[in-house]
Amino acid sequence: MASVDAMKQAIFDYGPISVAVAANGAMQAYGSGIFDGCDEEAPINHAVVLVGWDDSQGPAGVWIMRNSWGTGWGEGGYMRMPYGCSRIGYNACYIRYSGGVYFESDIHSGWVPFDVNFSAESGLEVDTWSWEFGDELQGAGKTITHTYDLAGTFDVTCEIDAGGDIRSRTHENFIMALADTVYPMNAIGTSGMTVVVPIYARNNVPVRYMTLPIEYQGDLDLDFDSLSTVGCRTDYFEIVESVSSDPWVKTITYKIVTSNDNSAPYLSPGEGIIAKLYFTVDNENTYGDSTTIYIDGYSADELLFSWPLLNWNPIANEGVVSLAVARGDVDGVPGINVSDLTFMVDYLFQGGPAPNPPEAADINCDYENNVGDLTYLVQYLFAGGSPPPPCTD
Repeated sequence: MASVDAMKQAIFDYGPISVAVAANGAMQAYGSGIFDGCDEEAPINHAVVLVGWDDSQGPAGVWIMRNSWGTGWGEGGYMRMPYGCSRIGYNACYIRYSGGVYFESDIHSGWVPFDVNFSAESGLEVDTWSWEFGDELQGAGKTITHTYDLAGTFDVTCEIDAGGDIRSRTHENFIMALADTVYPMNAIGTSGMTVVVPIYARNNVPVRYMTLPIEYQGDLDLDFDSLSTVGCRTDYFEIVESVSSDPWVKTITYKIVTSNDNSAPYLSPGEGIIAKLYFTVDNENTYGDSTTIYIDGYSADELLFSWPLLNWNPIANEGVVSLAVARGDVDGVPGINVSDLTFMVDYLFQGGPAPNPPEAADINCDYENNVGDLTYLVQYLFAGGSPPPPCTD
């Protein structure tokens, strides 16, 4: 029996493939969902067609199987069957029509720039072979090597001229050129408060689902609160769930999926924020503490993007969460009160010691320590003014 990968490749290259399966009573009674009536001992007795697959469903992925029992059976005549279930895949075969033109390549994806070797065949007496590589470049020859310098998905066409008989074949999304990146953005937090860390991503290939492994252990003690896609590029994704978590070692992995039934569109190529991480900053941190947020994977959890034609690992960079200066808390004693006002007057007018750090005296965030900061502090303490902001240093 052909391997799962070999059958995927055949579907990709030739379209739906015919396979045999051990059909049983559970299959006849199937209505919807992922089939769970597998029988590995039953005899092979039925032919079906595999039209696609989805690695994100079932224990290790499922085939999208079309049956011959009419649209009243299953999911409109289709079934989602786990790989290997009921010996599906036995005697797999496909049709390669020799009256036209057929072509293949040694690889279908890579990180730009990369070379792809194409080769074509035909049962006709061919005079010329012409290629369109999808990136506005062309070539000629029965075999040819093309370099993809631009990221994206590309349709490839091979056209032949056989004594004036023009034939062509196009494979859509045949080449997937990658240059995808993901990284948490830098953020400034305040002790005892919530800090938001956006995750920024650029994808050049459509994405159906992604796994985001997050590590947040460092000098700045952070407690993970939640992940949200509200207002993000992924805000229409129907599934946002934690698949593993260990608060002790500060790790958590999320899986976000457009939809289980493929009813939602894939995330189009583009860039922007795909999720927001919410942390609470511990009260015991001190100025200068920071924690690096990693998203490149840990243990068995990996950063992964996926759509039905490809799984890939984007390039990951890290972000840093730093503790903001407690502006207005100039005397070194936690909290802002009258003693800080006294300290500021002594510092500004009587040659008293400078705050540690000096930025604590920049209460109004104008990057200077002057009477404007003293006025801001008086307004806050005695006239209902706004608290000193955690501005960026």
